Amino acid sequence: MILSVHQPTFFPHYQFFEKVRKSDKFVFFCSAQYEKAGYQNRFWMNNKWYTMSVNHGEIPIYDKGYVNSEKDWNRIKSSLPEYKYILNIFDDCFKYSTSLQNINIDIIERIWQILGIKKEWYEFIDNFIPELDKTDKLIYLCRQYKADTYLSGIGAKKYLDESKFGKAKIKLIWQKETKAVGKPILEVLKEKL
Repeated sequence: MILSVHQPTFFPHYQFFEKVRKSDKFVFFCSAQYEKAGYQNRFWMNNKWYTMSVNHGEIPIYDKGYVNSEKDWNRIKSSLPEYKYILNIFDDCFKYSTSLQNINIDIIERIWQILGIKKEWYEFIDNFIPELDKTDKLIYLCRQYKADTYLSGIGAKKYLDESKFGKAKIKLIWQKETKAVGKPILEVLKEKL
């Protein structure tokens, strides 16, 4: 059984969705530390960042919130008029919660529906996990979800210790680089809708 894991990011690039499609189970890793200047509350497109403001503090993703969600969302939509008809599909994701985790997962689920992805997924929140290093966290998650194979994005080659997967008897496979690396999901949705 193939597992992949990722933080709930804001409008992830298409490569993320390819990884999800190739997995049997997918875990939203919500215990991860929020990364300032990361992809959890913004996306890159047309040589520009589109950002949602968040509450301050170095805290886990599950505690992070958007502070001006509807206002920021409307600003993003007006900055991308050629995608407004697509972005309108996500309007109600911002109406019932300010939680970064919940909003991002709602957006990702909607994109899955448009792309025809049906996937068994889980939200993982655990205060114990921050004590482990990055590789040990993923091995722990593979064991939790009974996976014998972990599918990793290519960016993790910088920090994963492949030998630990072998010792844990978990096969590590790397996502193949394709022309979709870095392709904004809005471009893909524009082709589909």
